[in-house]
Amino acid sequence: MKFTWVVAFALAVMFAATSADAEEKISGCLSGPNSEGAYDLKRKEAPHQVEVGGIEDLAKHVGHAVMLTGEWVKSGAEIGEKEMSGEREEHEHHDGADKHFKVSAVQHVSTDCSK
Repeated sequence: MKFTWVVAFALAVMFAATSADAEEKISGCLSGPNSEGAYDLKRKEAPHQVEVGGIEDLAKHVGHAVMLTGEWVKSGAEIGEKEMSGEREEHEHHDGADKHFKVSAVQHVSTDCSK
């Protein structure tokens, strides 16, 4: 019986560590919302903008430098993006990496995006 509890506890710890590892932090200048209802984050270290969404607090930080906590997702629908009628190109980096970031928390860095 003790062995079962030890195994269950170990699995719970592994699952919690995996979930916590999935969250990342990205920073940049926030703009939007765009025509699809998502916000764009322009990052200094990346050549492409990232579409972000998932929480209403983003609207308060448009034009500001922010630090976002969340996870990369494959679909714009997962961040609240509305599909436009007709054909729509999937937004991905040239290397195939996801370009949608589902925000769980936003931290204000500066009202000036140059910082």
